[in-house]
Order: sequence, then C-alpha cells, then structure tokens
Amino acid sequence: MKLKHTLMAALLLGSSAAMAADVKLDGIAAVVNNDIILQSEIDNEYRFVQRQAAEAGQQLPAQTVMRQRILDKLILTKVQMQEAQKRGIRIDDETLNRAVTSIARNNGMDLPAFRQALQREGIEYTAFRNNIREELTLSRLRGQQVDAKVTVSERELDDFIARNKSSARANADFYLRHLLVAVPEGAGPEQINAAEQRINALRAQLLAGADFADLARTESDGNEALQGGVVGWRKARELPDAFASVIMRMNKGDISQPIRSGNGFHLIKVDDLREAEDTAQTETRARHILLRVEPGQDPTAAQQKMLAARQRILAGEDFARVAAEVSEDPGSKSRGGELPWFRSGEMVPQFEEVAAQLPVGTLSQPFRSNFGWHLLEVLERRDYVADPTAERNEAEALLKKARADQEFELWLRRLRADAYVEIRDAS
Repeated sequence: MKLKHTLMAALLLGSSAAMAADVKLDGIAAVVNNDIILQSEIDNEYRFVQRQAAEAGQQLPAQTVMRQRILDKLILTKVQMQEAQKRGIRIDDETLNRAVTSIARNNGMDLPAFRQALQREGIEYTAFRNNIREELTLSRLRGQQVDAKVTVSERELDDFIARNKSSARANADFYLRHLLVAVPEGAGPEQINAAEQRINALRAQLLAGADFADLARTESDGNEALQGGVVGWRKARELPDAFASVIMRMNKGDISQPIRSGNGFHLIKVDDLREAEDTAQTETRARHILLRVEPGQDPTAAQQKMLAARQRILAGEDFARVAAEVSEDPGSKSRGGELPWFRSGEMVPQFEEVAAQLPVGTLSQPFRSNFGWHLLEVLERRDYVADPTAERNEAEALLKKARADQEFELWLRRLRADAYVEIRDAS
C-alpha cells in the first residue's frame, strides 16, 4: 500500500530518522556548527533514494555522486533546524498530534491503522513523528524569516491581473522539471560567465538526449535535485514573471533556454501539459447527504442506508429533513445539506463529476468519494463572475508565493554560507 501523504517523500528524504534501520555510530560525515552528521544518516537516505528510483524505474547516478548530494541536503536541513532553535521555534506536542491525526485521516485511517501501515512501509512511528515535527519547524521558520517579509505593490498587482487576462495559457497546467546552476551573491563577471557556460553545456547535453532527471540529480543546485528536478503541476501564473513568460510559450517536451534570476541560471522542462478550457466557468449550488465509511467498516452498509434515504426523498419526504437526520457532514446537515456555491477544482473529483452531469432539481444515485457515500441534488447553476476584491486577493497571494520561493532560495544559500561546515567523508 502506498501512503498518499503529500509530505511523505520530502519528509522521508529530509531526515535521518526516516527509515527504520538502526542508527550506528559508524563515523562522522560532517561537522555543522556545533552538530554532526553521521555516516549512518547518509546510508539511510541513500537507501530511501534507491527505493524511490526503483519504484519509478529510474537509474541513479554513481553512488559517490548521490551520497555527496544527500550530504549537501542534510547539511542544509541541519543549519535550518539550528536557526529555528536559535529563534525559539518549537512545535508542541498538541500541534504535532493534530498534524499526525490529519495525515492519518487523509489516508483514510485511524491512528492505530496508520501506525500499522507505516510499519509495513518500514517506517517507525516515532521516527515518522520526528519527521513531521521537523517539517513543521522548517515551515514555520520559512514563514517567519521569508514569507512574512515579502511585499507586492499595487502596480505589480495591476500588471499581473492584466497579463493573466490577456493570456489563454495563464491557466494551463504544466508539469515541470527544474535545473539550477547557482551564482553566489556578489559574484564577479568571471563567476557569472562560468555559470552561464555551465548551464549552456547542460542544455546541450539535454538536447543531445541526456535524461533531465539524471542531470538534475548530479548537477542541479536546486532544492528538487534529489527528486530529479521535479517541480510538479503548476499554472504559469503561479510562477515568477521571468519563468511564466517563458513557460507560457512552451509545449510538452520542450526545454527552455537558460533563464537568469537572482539565484543563478535555470533550465525548465515541460514534461506534460494540460491546456486550460476556453469555456466560461460556472458555479453550482447543491445539497447533499454524506455517510462516512470508517476504516474496517463494511462500505455496503453505508450504501444501503443511502439508498434507503434516497427512496424516502423520492417518496415525498423533505430533503432537508432527511439530511438533518441522516447526514454525517457537520458543516452542511444543519442547513439541510446545502453547500456553498462551488466551482471546478473546489470539490473532490468524484463529487464534481456527478454534479456537472446532473440536471438541476434531479436527485443523484448514491456515489462514493474518499469521504464516503454521497447523495446529491443540484439546486442552481450560474455563470461565474469574479469578485474584484477576491480576484485581487488571489493575485496578491500568487505573487507573494512566487516571490517568496525565490527569496527562500537566496535565504537558504546565505544561511549555508554563514555556517561552519567541515566535511569529513561522505563515501
């Protein structure tokens, strides 16, 4: 079974406690300020990367190269955790428990079942909790030191909104890979020229048939290097201007020209592309009844109960009354099952698919999503008209996120440069 926890890969890759292997004091790989990184930590991370690559059917670069990349990643994590400690950032047990419980629920399990699933994956529960605590700590550190300091001017918002309205590609979805050749702060012409020559040479290798994931793992200075440069699905409008303007002109399989930013030189590959639909968006108002299916519970029992509720409504009972009695959705049952207006992408796919096909005033057959069994009635549809204030707030959030990502890269490099790091042996 694959755990569908979105942080899983990052967490397991980012901490020595990720695997259930015993930690052996088998040598110091590096000294980082007043702390150390053990050889066993690199061993654990390397085994996980091997496992990831095998599952994806990918070939890893030479072991010495990968171990050095892993050590670099561990050093970066270590200096961040030290910075968080210095600034008094601490994740209390209550916050951690809520996060772990949420992850278990997202995987459709209670905590005991989730612990067993982790054990089957070879992950100790205590180690997993430590990883979650670390990830939350790093997220809070970034929020304080980077995200909270990013600002956007009114002129930038105006330009962003106008640009996205004029481009049909702004809402297309791109599956991206990224490769970065970093340029140090205050770099002179020779360093900049060397980085530019290197990025051009890497692009030439890619155009000659080299695998992007392999080159990213061995050559990229970006945070996604160990994952083969995978950024994932992004809309062009969610990216910094320098990237968005290039990506909106790219097609599936394309590799960009080098893109210059404050961090260095970048290459972007579009692995996949989903064009935005040209049709106007609609909003739907609906009401539903939800019956949850708990782990280990027979799903047919909930289905039969939902069929009985449907027959009551078809026989003349009021939908709102049946919802108040039967539904297990606390957010809507007190309103007779009625949901707020929603657009595409705001509900789970199964729910949206049924809602889109159901005529207004018609009662659906029972259907299942990851939340349980639903019974749905569409009450009304209308064309979506963007609220100017909401549109502006969304634009501001997107611009701040894109800018924060760039600032975070620079901040990490400064933090690493200011740290005392002594490499002993990564092999």
